[in-house]
Amino acid sequence: MLEEEAKALNEFILSVIDSLGQLEVLLLLRAHPDRTWNAKEVSDELRTNPAAATGHLESLFHHGLLFYSDQPAPLYRYQPQSGAMTKAVDVVAQAYRDDRLRVISLIYSKPIDRLRIFADAFKIRKEDTPS
Repeated sequence: MLEEEAKALNEFILSVIDSLGQLEVLLLLRAHPDRTWNAKEVSDELRTNPAAATGHLESLFHHGLLFYSDQPAPLYRYQPQSGAMTKAVDVVAQAYRDDRLRVISLIYSKPIDRLRIFADAFKIRKEDTPS
């Protein structure tokens, strides 16, 4: 893998991909770019929970990777908003085919949500009150 592609892979996973399930949803839709999918169809195809499929689809849509239509029900189709996004997904797809372990390791080695850590530091904890 070229250095440029490795950088694109790392950046895409850090900024977009939160789980292996989410990546698999993206790659499924990418493999069928002319088809629209609902969450149940995705969950049936990947043998996953429909609620998880819904969350993954919504997240990918909000990242600008999917087309969304709510007529007659929520439907999604692979349609990145830019050529750069298409190229980034292509790099991820190729890396997942060639070195699946590397991609999975990148996903699971992402830094813990810094915002949650920051917020947790300021939680007010109820102190024991005397009776």
